[in-house]
Amino acid sequence: MVRQVRLKRQTKYHVDTSHVGKAARTVDGITFASKAEARRYEVLRARERVGEIQNLELQPQFALLSPFECRDERISGIRYTADFRYLEGGEVVVEEVKGRETRDFVLRRKLFLKRYGEQYRYKLVPSAQVLTYR
Repeated sequence: MVRQVRLKRQTKYHVDTSHVGKAARTVDGITFASKAEARRYEVLRARERVGEIQNLELQPQFALLSPFECRDERISGIRYTADFRYLEGGEVVVEEVKGRETRDFVLRRKLFLKRYGEQYRYKLVPSAQVLTYR
């Protein structure tokens, strides 16, 4: 008897990449990296509709380190892509929804705060908090 093993289609962070998983992460035709990010987008869109926030932007990018040359070798720059950027009460907020903080994320957040900390208010939203919104 041959037994078929059905493999789950998911990333190393356990995000379901099947069509069912993508549907759960899709809002307004936009597929998000996680259900928490999709849910947070819904909340922010609702806040934008009632005028609490303005200019909601998805996936804003920030240069952390410009490209440079070292001993005739071209070194690429470092960029940070946040989840959201919006205007709230006259100040620009950069927001990140995270379930687990990776080493890469921690480093990029520190570089972001060093370079842009005075210019933007940075908000880290735990995914557990987002998924409990009602």
